[in-house]
Amino acid sequence: MSDHTERELLFELFPETARKLYSEQGPSSPTLGLYAVEAGKLALVYGDRLLELEPLEKHAKHAVMCDLCHTTLSRLDAVFYRARIGEGLYQYISLCERTAGCLGRTTRDRLQHLVERLGLVH
Repeated sequence: MSDHTERELLFELFPETARKLYSEQGPSSPTLGLYAVEAGKLALVYGDRLLELEPLEKHAKHAVMCDLCHTTLSRLDAVFYRARIGEGLYQYISLCERTAGCLGRTTRDRLQHLVERLGLVH
């Protein structure tokens, strides 16, 4: 993705968000966000890097904790996602099914920690 700038990526995928984030001078810190995209997938964005989170079928047997907002969830309220972090390498995370509520309960630091855990920061 080195041939695309952060600004270009956000304007293409999330034009309304990009307009809010970019003033004439541009943002002072890297863009950090979790956004819903097609077919239940999520996009984790950090600066000019993007990681796609693919939802898996629900099959948990017990309560789980959301990796982002740290809320304990019933198996029906949790969604497991798979992120490809390398050739044949995946990380699995659990998130709240209602992403907007989850983002409202979390902090920028927790989102940053998730970005680091998934390898978007080198």
